[in-house]
Amino acid sequence: MQTKNSKFLGVILLMFILAILPFKINAQGLTLDQLISFQKKDISEVNDILISKGWSFSNSKKETTVEDGFTRWSYDKILGQGAQAWITKFFAENTSSRIGYQFVSKQDYLALKKSIISYGMKKLDSKVGDNYIMTYYVGKNYAVRIINVIKESDTDSYYIFTIYTKTDYNHMIINQ
Repeated sequence: MQTKNSKFLGVILLMFILAILPFKINAQGLTLDQLISFQKKDISEVNDILISKGWSFSNSKKETTVEDGFTRWSYDKILGQGAQAWITKFFAENTSSRIGYQFVSKQDYLALKKSIISYGMKKLDSKVGDNYIMTYYVGKNYAVRIINVIKESDTDSYYIFTIYTKTDYNHMIINQ
């Protein structure tokens, strides 16, 4: 009887670990809706949300007359080795904030790209550069720039999603 109880507890423990493990591995994964909502929130609200999801405040910079200001958070940062993901909320006096999301998870990339399509965003343009592919999607209210970067020294990819309000995106294109 003791053996059956031990096996039962072992199975329960294994199921518990397997149920939690995928969430820990992919805990940084954020949805397009969450990223868009960050544009409408102030810095302290975004900070509270990200901290509750296991992110850490990383750094910030005040806006100048030449550069936008930003606040940045990291996920699973290892000293001297970078992080699994970064969120950056940019801000400037004359524009709405834009959100940058940099991460390494191909699964998150595919999920976000699927969301972009489900939002009805249309591919506007693609560009190829040294070790990157950049694609622009534009929808009714938002625009997204996706950059798929491959590190020069190895074969690891990372992804950068930047989400703009459509007004800010149009302003950016006109001033380039």
